Amino acid sequence: PLGSIAGLNINLAELRLFHIITLKGGPYQVSVYPLGIGRAGRETPEGTSYVTIKTQDPAWLVPESLRMQDPGLPQVMPPGPQNPLGDYWIGLSKPGYGLHGTNRPFGVGRRVSNGCMRMYPEDVAVLYEQVEIDTPVRISYQPVKAAIRDDRLLLEVHPDYLGRFGDLFQQALTVISKTRWAGAIDYSRVRIVVSAQNSLPEVIGQRLDDQ
Repeated sequence: PLGSIAGLNINLAELRLFHIITLKGGPYQVSVYPLGIGRAGRETPEGTSYVTIKTQDPAWLVPESLRMQDPGLPQVMPPGPQNPLGDYWIGLSKPGYGLHGTNRPFGVGRRVSNGCMRMYPEDVAVLYEQVEIDTPVRISYQPVKAAIRDDRLLLEVHPDYLGRFGDLFQQALTVISKTRWAGAIDYSRVRIVVSAQNSLPEVIGQRLDDQ
């Protein structure tokens, strides 16, 4: 995503986490994980933060709002198969928010949580071992992405579920301009990709040898 940092980069629009690790000498290692995020009305907040705590087998402090809806819930749910946090919790500097496993993996890739970010149990186990305290975290909302790969210009468009961009075609042109692409662009293809919003990278430009 645009403005990515070394650390954890979360693009809410594509329900993905990008873990960027700087290697010696300058190159990057990038791992990508699917996420479950906050539902409508309880959206995962955007902004920058950092990792403050890592807990294995976390207890869940049940929010008062949830206990009002379900009086049978305890104030604190101990670790175990009924705990929605799963086996790992990676807490952020924004109080109450973090990354965690889940006992309901069908919620990954969907907007169903109370604001935290769910990961598949096997994915959060890997991330838990790799991430360190104070790792920067950037959460953004970018339904349109563009990148140059070899001699091709790629465009990827996700549904603008927040309705933030009135004209996704113009937003696509803005994002494309930031790639500094010097070749030709198939604008009819851009319109098709924007209309489809299928979340797949599509070729919209090819740089020829004589360009």
